[in-house]
Amino acid sequence: MPSKKRIPWNKGLKTGPLSEDHRRKMSESKKGKTPKNFKNMQKKAWESCRGKPSWNKGKILPRGKDCPLWKGDNAGYSAIHYWVARYKTKPPCCPECGKIGRLELANISGKYKRDLDDYKWLCVKCHRDMDKWFEKIMKKVIRGSDGRFYKKSY
Repeated sequence: MPSKKRIPWNKGLKTGPLSEDHRRKMSESKKGKTPKNFKNMQKKAWESCRGKPSWNKGKILPRGKDCPLWKGDNAGYSAIHYWVARYKTKPPCCPECGKIGRLELANISGKYKRDLDDYKWLCVKCHRDMDKWFEKIMKKVIRGSDGRFYKKSY
């Protein structure tokens, strides 16, 4: 007896990429639902890693200039401040006025270089005085006839 040719199950059906509408409906139907065997899947994933050492155990990761992510002088403002704070020892009080309290890192030259000698720890008041903070603010405001300060309009 001659063998019958097997007909594929999807013969004549539309195949190919799904329409956006169909994909959206499929997505909405699955939202908020977790698979019935979710706990079992989590347990299996956890057990497959248990007892194995982590990928970086015992490895000494490069720091500073040896690190491939090191930017040197091209680092941003915050990155350089964090770097200076890590390596420059913080005194117990402000070296300018001797006040004990919150200390901030002040940049001496005004150019944010990666140089520890270009920064010093100062209290908030001394830091503002060094940066001439008040003069900078006063350039942007004007005193009105009522004695209040108003932003200059250019």
